[in-house]
Amino acid sequence: MFWFPKTITYSVPRKIDCSKLLSEGMKALEGCLFKLAVERGECWDFSKKRRYKTRGIYGDTDDENMLIPLASYDSNMLKYFKVAISSQFPSQSFLAFYHILEYNFLTVSDEALHGRLKSHIHSTNFYGTDDQLETIISVVKKHNDKSDETEMLSRVLRKYIDEDELIEHINDIESKVGEKLYTKSTEIFGERFQVQNKKDHAITNVAKLLKHVRNALVHSSARYNRDDCHIPLTESEFVVESYIPLIRFLAEKVIYAKSL
Repeated sequence: MFWFPKTITYSVPRKIDCSKLLSEGMKALEGCLFKLAVERGECWDFSKKRRYKTRGIYGDTDDENMLIPLASYDSNMLKYFKVAISSQFPSQSFLAFYHILEYNFLTVSDEALHGRLKSHIHSTNFYGTDDQLETIISVVKKHNDKSDETEMLSRVLRKYIDEDELIEHINDIESKVGEKLYTKSTEIFGERFQVQNKKDHAITNVAKLLKHVRNALVHSSARYNRDDCHIPLTESEFVVESYIPLIRFLAEKVIYAKSL
């Protein structure tokens, strides 16, 4: 009673390997998602399995503890923190947390310089002689020469972070994850880093490590091989994700320390 005319047929001449089918199919799907982003402004990507449940390291908050905080926090740093927490991408979260630390670079650096200058100017035997003024000029010059970002980050961490708490936090993270994420020598975006989790070393090592990760996210491929670069939405996101609990801890401590 019904007529079904044949309009088109499709036959596979041979069995296609699953990996080849997936690789070719992914290209087409990625093209579709790109078209969706360009023409509709909707950005989607394929979900990837996380190696570490880093967001769960902090645990769930008990409703009984959801009371109004007594402190007053810096609103600008809170905005960075909210962006970091809400972002789906570890690279964006990392940079937002880093902005909280960077937000205090100049303030802490200037405080250090002011302290050095006051130690000379407020001396009882300071009379503004040529030699004394040359000493003041020398202090300012040395301060400018050493004010690279790694040093400024170290100053912020030394001012606001208790190194013993940082060491304890690193031990706690590695215990929960079951892997030495920070204290084992590891190659990260083309360079090897290791946090010596002991007094007078932890803060300096962490500052160099975080600054390096930040550079890899910001500067793309300027000084690294292509394979050592961070590429968004790839496996390198997992590398960045493993450092989120560390930089989040530092950002929270700085916000608390700057509160009123």
